[in-house]
Amino acid sequence: VTPQRVIPQEDSTPTPVPQTCSLDIDSNPSGAGIKVNGASRGETPDRITLTRGTSYGLSLSLDGYKVHQERIDCGTDSVNAKMEAQVGTITVAYTGDLFACSLDLTMKIGNKAFRPTSNQYGVGGIPLGKQSYTVTGQIGCPSSGMCVASGSGSIEVRDGATYSVQWANVAYGGCRVLLSGN
Repeated sequence: VTPQRVIPQEDSTPTPVPQTCSLDIDSNPSGAGIKVNGASRGETPDRITLTRGTSYGLSLSLDGYKVHQERIDCGTDSVNAKMEAQVGTITVAYTGDLFACSLDLTMKIGNKAFRPTSNQYGVGGIPLGKQSYTVTGQIGCPSSGMCVASGSGSIEVRDGATYSVQWANVAYGGCRVLLSGN
């Protein structure tokens, strides 16, 4: 008997397709809350796992920004959402003082810089939510001269709100300026 050579046969069993996939989710700025079908899934940047064959509702939310929403599935390459700031209009008010001082200030709230030109100054395009602010400039008083003014802090910006300018002498020729909400 002549031995026969055995030829291995190719396995015709298909390779199983993974039942899940991973999806990278990021936002600019980062730190946005991730919700998939309404369930919290962390903050950006993050990688989430999805089930193949299923479509999901994704929402990214960050204080002071509009909610970003889109549909995702395993065919989505990645998500890199540019968050759009929610903005509003506020009034910056300086009601004056006993010394008839005038304020020549430049203010920045969030990413919006402006220079109030009246005691009740309306300004639009201010980012809503918790925002940092800076104030620089001069305060002039007829009876006591000028001071270099500066200040910084944070305020909760609400559309339509009024924010009062308050100041105090802190050193010879130096004044501290604060904003407070009504």
